[in-house]
Amino acid sequence: MSAKSNRSKADQDPSTWMPPLDGDWCEYITDWITVKVRWQLAIDPPEEAALAENSARCPNAPVTVTLARRQYWPAVSALLNGRRHAAGQ
Repeated sequence: MSAKSNRSKADQDPSTWMPPLDGDWCEYITDWITVKVRWQLAIDPPEEAALAENSARCPNAPVTVTLARRQYWPAVSALLNGRRHAAGQ
């Protein structure tokens, strides 16, 4: 991703921003899903809809995830303790 493209993205999720080149969409979507699952991050409804729509364009794109070990992020783990997450539902 170019620096200009990265600046235009800022902190937007796939519901509000996708890479300008369609050819980059599958990699972007699979990377986004990988990070969300790895860190057990929640996905809001608009983000989920965008991920479903865009990942349908990439039916054969593999998604490989290694879950993060909670002992390496105790502050986040403490915040998430007891909550249900989109990745775990």
